[in-house]
Amino acid sequence: MEGSDRIGSGSLGNYSLRSDSPASSFLECLEAGPARTVLGHLLDRPHVRTLLAQRETHVPLELVARLLEDVAQAMRGVFERFPESRFLAGHFARSLEATRQGTWRVKIESSTGADSVLEARHVVLALGARQVRTEALESELIPDVRLGDRWAQRVMLSGELLSTEGRLKLRRALERAGSRARIVVIGSSHSAFSSAVTALEVAQGLPLQREAITIAYRNRPRVFYPSPEQARSDGYREFGPEDVCPRTGRLHRLGGLRGDGRELCRASLGLGGLAPDERVRLTALRTFHEQPQVLRELLESATCIVPAFGYRARTLPARDGQGDPIRLGAFGQRRLVDAASRVLDSRGRVVPGLMGIGLASGYLPEGEASFRGHTNGVWLYQNDTGATLLRGIGV
Repeated sequence: MEGSDRIGSGSLGNYSLRSDSPASSFLECLEAGPARTVLGHLLDRPHVRTLLAQRETHVPLELVARLLEDVAQAMRGVFERFPESRFLAGHFARSLEATRQGTWRVKIESSTGADSVLEARHVVLALGARQVRTEALESELIPDVRLGDRWAQRVMLSGELLSTEGRLKLRRALERAGSRARIVVIGSSHSAFSSAVTALEVAQGLPLQREAITIAYRNRPRVFYPSPEQARSDGYREFGPEDVCPRTGRLHRLGGLRGDGRELCRASLGLGGLAPDERVRLTALRTFHEQPQVLRELLESATCIVPAFGYRARTLPARDGQGDPIRLGAFGQRRLVDAASRVLDSRGRVVPGLMGIGLASGYLPEGEASFRGHTNGVWLYQNDTGATLLRGIGV
């Protein structure tokens, strides 16, 4: 079931970014094993040939979105060969209700407003995620300093900034500010560094001054490397055994920066002989603990403040077999699912028959022991996460 008529890519095509993963990660599903018999014909499409020619590079998300839409259309054709399968485009799930027989009743609404109900033993939630503005405004940066105190009007969430519309909005703000333009990005994640990269791109041709962009972080940014040896040869030594994935030997496999954000971070840290961009500075929020007024002055001078505090998985209203409401998601842990992709309730208990996948779901594949965040990616959905879901529903 999908709410829009464009299936497969979600909102990916709305972002003017390059992928964190090389193109080969997205092409694997067309080339590997039995899937090739269903998807192999897509290799001849012009935009897919463009991806093939750039398979070891990071590519525009617009191209990735077009590929995912092609894959989804091909899979839709597979579903339609089987009488017991249906693909419902232009339909929205509105609520979930458990039955006493152990199934789930899903109330759905079509784009025309017609209501109906589906019943299933298993329901997989793939509803995407959202950023919560109130959380960003109310979160303490340091004791007694919150963005909501005085600077709410200058806040643009990272998800908004990274969109095509957000880029235009930022460009207009920077043009008005001229040489006084200042941008403060808060965080150390992919979203934070992607926001800084985007700001640099948006500011092309404008008089952006030295240290006009500040990336202020709670946790020092972590950089992905194929191995600890390559990290050391690059000059990166801030890691220990707990930061190495035991399965792949990669350093910061799950939590490390990749793509364009990684390169900006490497340059800012002076790694690999790269020259830092003088328009960008990194600083730890803890350095303001003894001088909170300095942080306030920084925020006061900002043209745009970009909190990159992560996402919350979208859910649906749900009721158990007795009709009592269930709050889906262990939000104290910022997780929708457990290690088996089973949906949790607000107390961290498994909700039988519900599975989850997607951004901010909280599923963690095997990786470095030190990782505490969320991981996300098409390759994971088509490999680790996808396999876990199929096991969970008994396939």
